[in-house]
Amino acid sequence: MSNHNLIDEFNRDQEYNSVHFWGKEYYCSMEGLEKYVPGCRGCKIRCMYKIQKEWGEERPIIFIVPQHLYFVEKYNPDILIVDESIENIVYDCIEVPEFLLGSLEFREIECAECPTSSTCRGRDRGWKLGFCYSKLIKKPEIKNFSPSTTDDYFFKLTIEQLDNIYAIQDEGKWKIGGVKNLSFLDEIPTIIFNCATTDIDITERMFNREIDLLLEDSTELENKIYGLNEVMTVSKTKNFIDQLQEFFQFFQIPTDERTLIFTKLRFEEEIRDLFPDVQIGHYGMSRGNNQYEGVRYVVLIGRYRLREDHRNLLKMQGLTENEIDRIEISEEEQAFHRARPLLYNNVKVYLLTNTLVKAEVVKPTVELKRNHFRIITEIMEKKDQLIGMNRKEIFNEIKGHNYDITTGLYLLEDMGYIDNMDKKGSKFTWTSGAQF
Repeated sequence: MSNHNLIDEFNRDQEYNSVHFWGKEYYCSMEGLEKYVPGCRGCKIRCMYKIQKEWGEERPIIFIVPQHLYFVEKYNPDILIVDESIENIVYDCIEVPEFLLGSLEFREIECAECPTSSTCRGRDRGWKLGFCYSKLIKKPEIKNFSPSTTDDYFFKLTIEQLDNIYAIQDEGKWKIGGVKNLSFLDEIPTIIFNCATTDIDITERMFNREIDLLLEDSTELENKIYGLNEVMTVSKTKNFIDQLQEFFQFFQIPTDERTLIFTKLRFEEEIRDLFPDVQIGHYGMSRGNNQYEGVRYVVLIGRYRLREDHRNLLKMQGLTENEIDRIEISEEEQAFHRARPLLYNNVKVYLLTNTLVKAEVVKPTVELKRNHFRIITEIMEKKDQLIGMNRKEIFNEIKGHNYDITTGLYLLEDMGYIDNMDKKGSKFTWTSGAQF
């Protein structure tokens, strides 16, 4: 069980006697994946969506994605291999099709029993307008429900698999969230390629069983890591994007296919306009992707955070704040590991978010502050005036804490703009040919 992109890689690099389930047998390839056809039209073509069911019975290896977890119960394999986010398998949050709303029944959660009450502003201040939660006490009538789109089909499939379902009305639309019952996996030997991004106790609780054998890979990074020590909210990230070209220029980061940027989806196109030749992705699409192994510079811009309604739906399932934080952290961790820094110590990592540093997932070689860039700018503007000065004299000329000025000088030295100033009596010297 993985995702479609990685399954395609498996089948491209190896010849398996396998079947890759793309979805319900009745999807029609003639109509395209968005069309759900509840019956066969007798096409003359070789229909992959019709014969995949036959291959599932005949072939020894079946590739599926988490949305098709029910196939595991159906085919009862000798072994299950999971190479996907554990949270994506167990928890799900999905929008309710509008035409089914009339058949849903909810019971509103009282404040006293609501896990989010400690962070709630209270109903008297308008919180009820969009952020109170309900318990689903009756599932919609879906026995005779014939989906017409993939979204409808996946809603039908998801709600059939979910237990302990809660709901929220967000921006006028109802969303439901629940936990999948994995009891049918109890007797199936399972191997989890977890990439060390999910806490073991969370994994054991999700699968309702203890892990029998844990094999740990190395997590020690020898790479050069620049970590920005600041919480990068949406507004701060937006402001930093305006300085991104100068950041790339100073750190001499190539603006071609050697560089990979991961950011929030909302910023992806804006950054792509700045760097059309750089490889760019967004959080949420990084897992199980090996196509970036050739990059040598990886930049994370802004933090990943679940929507508040999604976080609270996870709280309804019993997850703590720390466990939900860990889910968010793992997304950023997965993103910068797409460049395989554990395999290639010449990959340089730039974390323009403090999430991984604060969580002690990585230890930066250089800890950055936004103030450092102001100091560097001032030093470079005054470089002719500073030439020949020692460190103490520079402290008197540049505004800021001495420690931050020292870091600014180190960064200028590290990038080859000035000569080393560590030795006693060293003077500020602009390197011949240095340009910025």
